[in-house]
Amino acid sequence: MSAPPTARTQELARDVLRTVGIDLPATTAVVLTDGDRTGLCAEGFLVNPSQVAGAAEQFRLITGESIDGDRLVDALPWKEVA
Repeated sequence: MSAPPTARTQELARDVLRTVGIDLPATTAVVLTDGDRTGLCAEGFLVNPSQVAGAAEQFRLITGESIDGDRLVDALPWKEVA
């Protein structure tokens, strides 16, 4: 079991996603899914790992700051499947 994401991890994920048009409030958690349904849910805002990785690359192109998309994905929580 991995450690819960830090506030900085969530902030960074929201910053990265903002570059691809996903603008989330600071109170909304970014949560990973491997399903087709993305968007708001009870746990936060569902995104696919590929969305995070693509957004990290876009972030680098816009800001010049390199964010490792794979490490960011590894640090984010996954939606619990019942």
